[in-house]
Parts: sequence; C-alpha cells; structure tokens
Amino acid sequence: MSQSIHQQSALIQFEIQMPEPIAFWNQAKWLHKRFTSDGKIGLKIDRCELSMISRLKLTFSCMMDLSKFPLDNQICTMEVASFSKTIEELRLEWKTNNPVIMGKGLRMPQFEIVEIAASECQESFQIGNYSCLVAEFYLSRSVGFHLVQSYLPTILIVVISWVSFWMDVDSVPGRTTLGVTTLLAVSSQSAGIQSGLPQVSYVKAIDVWMGTCTGKFELLNFFNYLNVNEVLCYCLLVQ
Repeated sequence: MSQSIHQQSALIQFEIQMPEPIAFWNQAKWLHKRFTSDGKIGLKIDRCELSMISRLKLTFSCMMDLSKFPLDNQICTMEVASFSKTIEELRLEWKTNNPVIMGKGLRMPQFEIVEIAASECQESFQIGNYSCLVAEFYLSRSVGFHLVQSYLPTILIVVISWVSFWMDVDSVPGRTTLGVTTLLAVSSQSAGIQSGLPQVSYVKAIDVWMGTCTGKFELLNFFNYLNVNEVLCYCLLVQ
C-alpha cells in the first residue's frame, strides 16, 4: 500500500540534500531558499520515490528586439538551473513531453502565444557544469490595436493633406493652413506612439512608417505647393 510522509523539517531537508534551483531573468531573489522552505516532501514507499512539490510565483524579464515593432515576434525564455550542485550531483529533467501548460482562458493583451518549447540545457562555469531546464515562449504581437491607433489615423491624415492638390493656386492661406495642420497631426501621432515604448537606440518599423508619412507625403506636398506657386509667378511675369 502506498504511504506518504509529509515533513517540513529543515533537518530532514538538509539530510536528503534538497535541490537548490535558481531562475535566470527572475526579478525575485533567493529562489532556492523559498523552494526549500515552502516545499512539501512526499515519500512513496512502494515505488521507492521521493518527491517534492513547491508552488512559486515568479516574474521573469524578457529581452525584446523592437526593430520590427509593431509587426514583431518575440521569444521569451524561462530558465531554471541548479544553484550549488554540479551535473554529476544533480541532473534536472522535464517529467513529461509537454511540461509547460498554460492556464485555461489565459490571454495576453498585446501578444499571442504561438508555441511553448521545453528543453534541457547545461551551463558551464569555472567550477563545473550545471544542469538546467529551459522553456521558450514564442510570442506574436497582435496588430489590431496598432492598426486602429497608428496606421489608420496616419493614412487618413495623409489623404486629407492631398486635398491641397485640388485647391486653387491663389488660395495661399488655405493651402498653408492645411499643410501645417496635417504635418503637426502626424508629428503629434508619432510622439504619442513613442511615449508608450521603451527608449532604444535603433530604428523601429513604426519610425520608418511615421518618417515616410511625414517626409515623403507631407513635405512633398509643401514642395509641390512651392513649385506651383513659383511657376505661376513666372507665368505672370512673362505675360
């Protein structure tokens, strides 16, 4: 008959040499102390198995590459390794083929989880090699929000600026007001988008889009007006 023995004594935990895992990219400290102090030890006599169950709440950081934002895909890694025991003393292995299970109905506001890949790894240090477990979360950003808040407004602003092409050449105040207003609208839209993003030193895809809307369409609209006005003045002088 299977029997279970539960014990939280620090003495027993020390005698059976409990594993001391650490989590990389984890914002909480001293994971191995929490793991050994909050765990439950279960001993199954008929199977000669010693198991330990511990429930932890961890917050991991994810290093993202925003060069293709908002059309980017990200890979976030969760890695757990042995703290003090080398691979000769402790080897970490996933128990099942699909060890990482997402909660039912769990959704992210900006990303969709495409795939979760679990694997085993090995970290090498000067004092030895350590066993570790890796879970990689493949994320795809949802573009619905940015399509409504970024792309459609800028497209409408640029299309409105083209109205000046059909305006009378002599209507200088109307052309100037329309051009300046649309230029400021695109600049304000770009500043609003950048305020919600981390400050990075490389160009993002949204920067290329906003720069194209500002430079290629808005500024060319101004240059077109100046060119038409200059041609009109030349024609009046010739007459």
